[in-house]
Amino acid sequence: MSCGNVPAGLDEAEGEALMPRRRVLRRVDRAVCHRCKAARSAMIVRSITYCRACFVASMPRRIAKHLHPPLFRGTPRSAYHHPPPQRGGAVLALSGGAGSSALFDVLSGRAYIGKADSGGGVGGAGDVGGLGDGAGREGEPSRASTGDAARAGGTGGKAYEKTPVWDAGWAVHVDFSGLGGASQADRLRGLAEERGWQFLCLRAEDVFDESLGARLGVPTGAALAVDLAEAGFPLSARPAAPPLDALRTLLDSLPLPSRPALLSAILDALVHAAAAALPNITHVLLGETATREAQRVVAGTASGRGWALPLELAVARSVSVNAGRPTPTHTPDDDGQPQPARSPITVTRLRPMKDVTVKEAAYYCHLRGIQTVNQRRWDSAGAGAGAGPLRNARGKAGSIEALTEDFIAGLDVSHPSTVSTINRTGDKLVFAGRAGGLACPVCQMPVDDSALDWKARSALTSLDPDPKPDSDSVINPPDSSAYAMSAGRAPPHLAPLLCYACLTALTLDKPPRPVPLPLFVGGNVARRVGASEMRAQIAGFMLDDYDQD
Repeated sequence: MSCGNVPAGLDEAEGEALMPRRRVLRRVDRAVCHRCKAARSAMIVRSITYCRACFVASMPRRIAKHLHPPLFRGTPRSAYHHPPPQRGGAVLALSGGAGSSALFDVLSGRAYIGKADSGGGVGGAGDVGGLGDGAGREGEPSRASTGDAARAGGTGGKAYEKTPVWDAGWAVHVDFSGLGGASQADRLRGLAEERGWQFLCLRAEDVFDESLGARLGVPTGAALAVDLAEAGFPLSARPAAPPLDALRTLLDSLPLPSRPALLSAILDALVHAAAAALPNITHVLLGETATREAQRVVAGTASGRGWALPLELAVARSVSVNAGRPTPTHTPDDDGQPQPARSPITVTRLRPMKDVTVKEAAYYCHLRGIQTVNQRRWDSAGAGAGAGPLRNARGKAGSIEALTEDFIAGLDVSHPSTVSTINRTGDKLVFAGRAGGLACPVCQMPVDDSALDWKARSALTSLDPDPKPDSDSVINPPDSSAYAMSAGRAPPHLAPLLCYACLTALTLDKPPRPVPLPLFVGGNVARRVGASEMRAQIAGFMLDDYDQD
């Protein structure tokens, strides 16, 4: 029977035929895999159900979506086409977490990495000695690889698909076990050697070890210390101390919220140093998942890193590792002493795990039988082995990174689209600076304009001894030139060289004393100030044994 008025001239049956029918929705059985339509589902990814086999098979395609396009010289026909061979090798930052372990497994099983020869001056897996005698970069003879043999074997679809993208792969692991926790170096070394990768392990305290440059064959910066209790952060020569003690002294001198950002800068500096030392490296691969990226968006914005945040979130970014191999050409420095000329080395940082959450990566590693450790515990750095994240008086996590991690993990349980929503918002950010500008000596990211001026306007940086306020000084806050380095002032100052986030993070939490700085900070300061000017300014602060060295 009809539920409406029947038009004139039509009977009831014809009227029912003219009524629009309700759209029939196809009901999806979430208990069955959406891909194979046969097996029982085990994982739901963005409202799509997967069985265990189909979930493992989908991971390479999701990684290729962001890995392949930057490897093409032009616009690829499809993001899923196998990329052409690259002119060099790749470094994978293998931390032992779910993201880097899943990326390592996919690259090992999908013909991305060629088998490098054991000879050629590269040394065995994990051998960092003699790296300067191996095959060089552009202009130097490169070692043979299976990729060369495959390219010479002819053309064709199948032959091209089997061609390795990189001639060799290096798994670089930075060990933070000296600050607490168990070391993963031996387990990761065995995993890398089993898959045909070469392995290199560096320790977090190596940033204070002056012998690191000799082991890797790359230059290191000067050993400096900074007085964080003085305005402008004056620099001086750092006294000799064991590297691990120097690292712990630096962490103990900083407040708890500043430690994760500093350890992240140390991690990036060591990975870049490895990329500069290893032969013919063109790409650095990072296993940062979508969950970690969402945490970076929120925590970076809260800590004042919004200026360079678009560069940190980029899938592909060219960076200068600020080190180079010695070349036959020599140029005299300001003192007239011949120094080896070094050409800048530029590598491309890739973050292909952008669409994979840490839960999905951990489940993939579980199905593949790969052990992972997904807690960095950087909040408890230096608090002893086995210590959990440090808490404040209210029982909350002590750093912005830990607070953000807890917040996103809790919200993602009831709202599964939390991570993707935050990341889509972060993708809309655009870097407002210019490429190739000045870089912060600590985080090595572009420096925002007038960081000291902005801090002077938004925070109380000093107290005027005169109780009577000066109207002119209230209207016109102190300019950053007050902290500027001049030839007449003995020690150079670190504050004018820092970005706003690092300037805020370096806040003294313990009684005033000189705090040691990593060697890469001294090298970056020397490049900004000039090596000869910095040596002249800190000459009166050098110790006797430091002068003899």
